[in-house]
Amino acid sequence: MPTAKSSTKRTTSRTRRQARRPTTFQITYANLSSALSDPDMLARFDKAFAKVRANVGEHARTYPMLIGGAERFADVQFAKTTPINTGLTIGYFQKG
Repeated sequence: MPTAKSSTKRTTSRTRRQARRPTTFQITYANLSSALSDPDMLARFDKAFAKVRANVGEHARTYPMLIGGAERFADVQFAKTTPINTGLTIGYFQKG
């Protein structure tokens, strides 16, 4: 006889982390012009952009593979660039 599935949804560690984060304002194409006209929002955007920009291009990180919960590095890596600017490297990833 089939049993009914539990109505509770299993959560992964990622969804638990996301659930703990406070809800913050997100800039989207729909609200971009109004968001960037707010001086406080513009300052927060500039700060976040500087943080992202510091980790791309010539300062791009090398990301490991996660196998069995452990970080692993391969002999061969590949660079991933942005679709809009292929001269800008987002990061280096393991080929495996």
